[in-house]
Amino acid sequence: MMKLIQKCLVVLLSLLLAGSVLAGCGGRGNSQTATDDIVEILYRGWNNLPIENSYVNNPYKEFIDKKYNFDYRVSLSSDFTNEVSKRFASTKTRLPDIVMFETQDYAAMKSLYNQGFFIEDYTPYLDSLPQYKALFENNLAAKAKLTENGNIIALTREANDPVWMHKIRKDWVEKYANGKIPATVDELLAMAENVKKDSKAGDEKYLFTAAGSRKDIGDLHRFQFMFGDYDDWYVKDGEVSHPILDGTHEKFLKFCRTLYEKDYIDPNFLLQDWTQKKTLLHNGHIGIDYYTPAIATEQIFYNNNDESQTNIWMNMPMPTDTAGVTRGGVTQETFQYYFVINKKLTENEEKFASVLQFLNDMLYPEDEAERNESTYMKIRWGVDVDNYEIGEGKEMEPVLRDGKDTGFITYYYQKNPQNHARPTNGATWDYGVPMATTNDKVVEYLGATSYGQSAYDYIDLYNGALEYNLKNPNFNYGEMVNISSRIESKLTDLLNEFETTYILGTASRSYEEFRNTWLQYGGETAKRTAEQQFRAAGLLK
Repeated sequence: MMKLIQKCLVVLLSLLLAGSVLAGCGGRGNSQTATDDIVEILYRGWNNLPIENSYVNNPYKEFIDKKYNFDYRVSLSSDFTNEVSKRFASTKTRLPDIVMFETQDYAAMKSLYNQGFFIEDYTPYLDSLPQYKALFENNLAAKAKLTENGNIIALTREANDPVWMHKIRKDWVEKYANGKIPATVDELLAMAENVKKDSKAGDEKYLFTAAGSRKDIGDLHRFQFMFGDYDDWYVKDGEVSHPILDGTHEKFLKFCRTLYEKDYIDPNFLLQDWTQKKTLLHNGHIGIDYYTPAIATEQIFYNNNDESQTNIWMNMPMPTDTAGVTRGGVTQETFQYYFVINKKLTENEEKFASVLQFLNDMLYPEDEAERNESTYMKIRWGVDVDNYEIGEGKEMEPVLRDGKDTGFITYYYQKNPQNHARPTNGATWDYGVPMATTNDKVVEYLGATSYGQSAYDYIDLYNGALEYNLKNPNFNYGEMVNISSRIESKLTDLLNEFETTYILGTASRSYEEFRNTWLQYGGETAKRTAEQQFRAAGLLK
């Protein structure tokens, strides 16, 4: 859940472990610990606070150390790509035992894999990793993405339930759209015009925004699905195509240009980051955003825990460019993260077996009956380990509706804070990053100590989005395709530059010229690659 809340990244940690005896921060008391006992995992965290500060009197680390019989070390960096490159380029520091790459880091992961740092094939170990094995057996995209020459080159975990969806303010729909959620692009633009008319200096309102972070156009990309079904390479009617080739992308950019020309979008959308965007969103300045159900519980956090502020968002089905057309939802991930293991770890059979056990146990359990006692719940939410307990009136409380259990539970971050590690040590949150999933149905409260209407709002948004996305699915073909990192980088840079300048009205190329350049830069090669990979996966004859 904290991933969804996207806490602000604070301090870049560079935890370089020397290949000698380390003192004073072991999980088994504070005695000296041999480096052979260390299992270090490197990944991109949420807080990225100096994690070594959390080693002493840390119930999460103590639990892992004791159960799995190794000295668990966490190394974090907000500048992950550069950090991982430095670590593997150095001959003076101990290499991490496990690295967790996010899905957009495929090229970086593959580069280090090709240099021989990681286990070449995880197939022989899948029987010790039943949750990962089940995913590869049932997920065509994951198997295609991570199979090379018959080898599974990385582990991946199941993605969250598909509950991301556009959210729109109920009160704005009533006031600016005659009580009807816009179903077409024209209706959406008409609503945006009404919002603009009501916007005042000092209380600016825009129907749209994004968090470009000075890199790209951010979540605006989600609106591309109003004009087509896919945002990457795909197969339709036995042919391979792409939004840049089928006209979808051009229609989308014209829509974005209209938003900017008519002042329907926050003018800082290209510059602001996620945190700045959230502040606008939760303080009444923005009417639509692509979000998770956490928008309900976050809303009260930004409004002094006022429960009356939560029931203002509802799910918005994807509008379309043509009335009467029904499109699927935005394509969502079906797998998440790449876990790779330093192949030197296999030389220590006992420690390697413990690491495999830990990697499997940390995932949300397939059998929900085992949830409360799972490693997942103990490390992700501190159940028992950090004195958090599940039960009515406890720190984790089942959400009841009309006396019936909804299947969701609340987590009160600040309830009895003196008894728990997390309220006093923000670094401990990062222990839960590799395993976090909304599938656990935990509703997180950052400030409140009892649940109210917002818990029901969260559940309604969750169930509504899940039902919509399952009823209107789009297969995520793009997850399967592996394009040359050099070509992919060139195409991404070209795309970001053109989208930005086109929307601002400063583009030096027409769309046709951009498309031709895109093909010359590697689009043609990427298409042939996609065709080969789709054919190998059985999606093309």
